[in-house]
Amino acid sequence: MSSMSRCCSAARLSATRLLAGAGLAAGVTLATQALALNTPISGAITGPGQQQLYTFTLPTATRLSFDSQTNAPSLRWSLNGPTGPLLNNTAFNSAGWFIFDAPPGSLTLTVSGTGDSTGGYRFQILDLAAGNPISLDATVVLLTPVVLLTAQTLRVRPRPHVYACTHLANSASLLLPIANLTNLLAFAASGLAFTRFAGLMTLPWLVAIAAFCSPLATFWYFAFHAS
Repeated sequence: MSSMSRCCSAARLSATRLLAGAGLAAGVTLATQALALNTPISGAITGPGQQQLYTFTLPTATRLSFDSQTNAPSLRWSLNGPTGPLLNNTAFNSAGWFIFDAPPGSLTLTVSGTGDSTGGYRFQILDLAAGNPISLDATVVLLTPVVLLTAQTLRVRPRPHVYACTHLANSASLLLPIANLTNLLAFAASGLAFTRFAGLMTLPWLVAIAAFCSPLATFWYFAFHAS
């Protein structure tokens, strides 16, 4: 072997050892981390082939939602449970909001990059049973699933649209006595006829919609609530 070849081999070996010491070598799996439900998690794939592992345990079967807060299709995540893969090689993207049923036991979420891809990511896994009801509004209950599915179909981030739907539907439901629980209680106590109640609520209904849909109100809402 020539002195030049020996020098090149030594340089490659030194570089490999340096990357391995930094935890960046190809195929490196970093230490497994505990994952807390309903808590945002940030991390990064800093070297080709690197994997980040997160584990958590469910005492009973639970309906979960994976909320991707990163638009990075070159980064992927997989979830394995006691019975095998639940979700496999799924891309991080702005429309990444997945709802699924997870079995009891230990689960492991793995984050990796495709090919030599690297980059940062952020996500959270939500326990849907632990969420607080936003509204008893019948309009919200009917419209929100439609808005969510439409956002997923169009591959846009669903959260701002769901929030906007909730607020606008609450405003729009002022008109009819059957639209929400508050209206039902007021309707029963007032003794008014259906059409009379709707007539009295028409002006407040229009004012509420106009206030929410005005440019100033829309800018304020998305600036402070949908980030």
